[in-house]
Amino acid sequence: MNYLELAKRTDWLTAPPLSSPGGGTASFSQLYLLLSILREGEFSRVLELGVGKSTSLIQQWAAAHEAETVHVDDDAEWLALTVKDQPGATAIHAPLRPTSVAGHKIDWYGADRPPGGFDLVLVDGPQAWTGDLKFNRLGALEWVPDVLAPEFIVLIDDASRPGERELATLAEAKLRNAGLEVQPRDVVGSNSQALLVTPKYRFAAYL
Repeated sequence: MNYLELAKRTDWLTAPPLSSPGGGTASFSQLYLLLSILREGEFSRVLELGVGKSTSLIQQWAAAHEAETVHVDDDAEWLALTVKDQPGATAIHAPLRPTSVAGHKIDWYGADRPPGGFDLVLVDGPQAWTGDLKFNRLGALEWVPDVLAPEFIVLIDDASRPGERELATLAEAKLRNAGLEVQPRDVVGSNSQALLVTPKYRFAAYL
């Protein structure tokens, strides 16, 4: 079953977001994986790093389930256009600031870490598609595990790229060092994603 077929079977998804063939948006494989996770799991708080097509999917799910969502992005105009004003939704404008993580000089969100308790975290920002930016998403290491609920899924998009691959490896190690039981899984479609899941959400490792 593909993403569009799954979307038709999802009663709360009335306006399925679509990937752009020109790139620069969530791929259909990312949307399919995210939709599958939201359909199968029970979540109360979702954190999205980097807004876009996935934001619409997350917010439609949240409206139907009375869930809380937090969306972080460095582009104020894009954030305002993308995140709908609805109950439980918080948009955080976080301009990028230089920092060092895991031996790399990067630009990461210059905002306070949101209060913890997120059981689903999507890492799809900030931009990291060029050589100078490729390690920017390592900044997520400064936020985990503090932002996470005891049971969680972390979904890292673009997982075949060097920076995101390093993030997945280091995040798994950091979570295990914190005493958390996590299972990794790579999903490869039109794009690639890395998952880190705890026992409650182990179903996601087999999607």
